[in-house]
Amino acid sequence: PQGSLFSLFGGDSEDENDVDNQTDCNFDQHYEVQKVDLAGEELLVRQYVFHSHNANRVWPGTFNLAEYIIGDEAKEGNLVAKMRRGASVLELGAATGLLAIRLAAAGVLAVTTSDVDDGHVDDGHGKSDDTVIENIEYNFYLNGFGRDDSIGTKRASLSTEQMEFRMKKKTAMVKKRTLLTDQSAAEANASDQFIPTPPHIPHTWGTGWTESMCCANQTVQIYDYIIASDILLYVTSYPALVKTLTELMKPSFGNKFNCVDDIQGNKIPKFIMSWNRRMKESAEFFKMMETAGFESVHEGKCVYTFSIRK
Repeated sequence: PQGSLFSLFGGDSEDENDVDNQTDCNFDQHYEVQKVDLAGEELLVRQYVFHSHNANRVWPGTFNLAEYIIGDEAKEGNLVAKMRRGASVLELGAATGLLAIRLAAAGVLAVTTSDVDDGHVDDGHGKSDDTVIENIEYNFYLNGFGRDDSIGTKRASLSTEQMEFRMKKKTAMVKKRTLLTDQSAAEANASDQFIPTPPHIPHTWGTGWTESMCCANQTVQIYDYIIASDILLYVTSYPALVKTLTELMKPSFGNKFNCVDDIQGNKIPKFIMSWNRRMKESAEFFKMMETAGFESVHEGKCVYTFSIRK
């Protein structure tokens, strides 16, 4: 986004030790709400200055990936059209949730977000609003999702302009989903005219995906598409990331929980990743994925797809 307050705080660090070092810094946390155009749709997003795992902002790869998936939204042959036909989509490393918001606004009904489990983070005054799940829920609310009273006291923090933006988005989405689902206007009114906020799975890579889903009280499933933007920042996290992707795409791997018994095994998941923040060390991730039994295809414009090697 242009004119961001993040320009005041120096460049992004690629030193992996900074993740731990930054948590010791004492400073006042700040955020700003900006309008962002993502694949032809204007959205509002709240971004924080700091998060211990960089889950606080919209990354450049989000725009590439949105264009790859959505492109010309009206075309029937594009990927978002396929996603609208009942596909389940998981955004891994969702950060602000902006890409998931864009897909849900486009009519993708089964969207889930996930990022680091930072629920234990305490800023010294109790659980703060800048945890990933709190911020993603807030951003969905800004863009018309959820019941009007679902955000509680945070609703009071919205300006008149922001509330008008929310209501406009909400009305447009209800109409779009009424058309996509062949729902009558009367049925739309009966549902209180709101679009539920998609589920979120707090998950730290490598710690057991199915366990994270069970802890979030979500039904374990195989996703048709797993998407992610600029998640190859820290090289030491690659083994954990590959482990999580293997669990997601090969559900028999490492599953030991009763809640996975009803998984349908007829899906062939695909992982779609933008890789804008290129580092030469990131080649190691591709090697690890190949060793784990996956093959990759460069789709152009820094977008790569991964699937199980046949």
